Amino acid sequence: MHGILLPLLLSGLIAASPLRVAPLLGRPTDTSVTLSVVAGAEAVALTLELGNDALEARDLGASGRLEKDEVREIEVGGLLPGTEYGYRLRARAGEEEEVVEGRFVTRRPPGSPFTFALLSDSHLPVPAPYMLRPRQAWHMSSRDELLRARQQIGQVFLAALERIRDHRPDFLVCLGDMVDLHALGFNPGFPSEELARLAYLDFRAHLGVAGTRVPFFAVIGNWEGENGNLPGEEIGHARRARMDLLPNPGRTTYPQGGSPGENWFAWEWGDALFVVLDVQSYTTTTHTLGHTRGEGGPTDWTLGKEQLAWLEKTLSASERAFKMLLIHHAVGGNGGDAVNSAYGRGGGRAAHVGEQKKVHRLMLDHGARFLFYGHDHVFTDMEVDGIHYTLPGSAGAPWKFETAETGYVDYDPRSGYGLVHVSRDKVVVEFRGLDGTVFKSFEVKAGKEGGAGVEGGETGDRGR
Repeated sequence: MHGILLPLLLSGLIAASPLRVAPLLGRPTDTSVTLSVVAGAEAVALTLELGNDALEARDLGASGRLEKDEVREIEVGGLLPGTEYGYRLRARAGEEEEVVEGRFVTRRPPGSPFTFALLSDSHLPVPAPYMLRPRQAWHMSSRDELLRARQQIGQVFLAALERIRDHRPDFLVCLGDMVDLHALGFNPGFPSEELARLAYLDFRAHLGVAGTRVPFFAVIGNWEGENGNLPGEEIGHARRARMDLLPNPGRTTYPQGGSPGENWFAWEWGDALFVVLDVQSYTTTTHTLGHTRGEGGPTDWTLGKEQLAWLEKTLSASERAFKMLLIHHAVGGNGGDAVNSAYGRGGGRAAHVGEQKKVHRLMLDHGARFLFYGHDHVFTDMEVDGIHYTLPGSAGAPWKFETAETGYVDYDPRSGYGLVHVSRDKVVVEFRGLDGTVFKSFEVKAGKEGGAGVEGGETGDRGR
């Protein structure tokens, strides 16, 4: 982590001490939550106060002291299910003390209504000094243009996070492309672990706006540097940095299991099952755009045998009324042209393309009604055979893809996020702009095929 602090300090988002970035909540269960803490330039002593009424001090033991620059995951256990807790974390370095206050909810049992948030494609460009050589992929001619773009993207991302925080959802899922390396090429790997950690620290610095109050789950996108066509060493740089700084669930966090790389996993919450999938890591062909595009086609995308078998097992074992898949893009492509199809665009248009056809069949067989995804940077919803392929816009990326690229007829290009309300008998999905306004929504009732539009009507292409 050495040598990376200056660019982050210049962003105004990261303090020198006691904590490098704000704590981040993750892995909420019935009886615990994980708090990821990053120490600053000096050793830090931590004190935690926790409670669902009055706050009481907890002894953190050995986890209460961090060396400089150390990342620590503190598991806070002994909690009650379906309960909201407040907390106060005090971090002391020398004579300086930093106090962070937050809240979270432990996993809700069936029958309990709840709300969760979705955002995608923040595309935070890796900070200077790695932005000194703009590339053609950015369509920018100078470092100043890159820096302006970085500032604008950051402002959009922060605005979305502020709105999400104010809604007080139980958790937030980011649907991929959290970070961005356009300045180094198109979908490149991380040349060093230092750069990967820099990118994720920067992401954490922004995420702190909401992450102290909303537990976070991450989906792997094509800009995270874990694509299966990249050299193993570069994938390792990205994965180690991500796992260190973003506390995703692991193989044993939830009864549904998952991967040791924390890139696919599942959990139940209230009356819903959530299944996070990784379409990037097991696809070994190269998929890019324009003159750099690789040999991969729209049918090459794959989850790999192990993940696909686990998906079937997980869907069949759950009795929850609503089952939802969360992925960066479909396991196939059917965009506006051949190049964009190969790149995985098209959402529900790709429902019967390549391995997505198998995934779609599994969803039909086991009653999964939603596939939430990102990648295409617009809002749209397409219903195919009663399954909603739903894209909640983008929360940062300035590129808004049109019909010629995505194939979508009905879509909205504004920036924003999704808010989803789940109850025993229905799910209501809202598309919200950066001002928090609902501009489209639809609902899906339990045990019924299809959905009915509300508050502005259903949005998106209808199924084929």
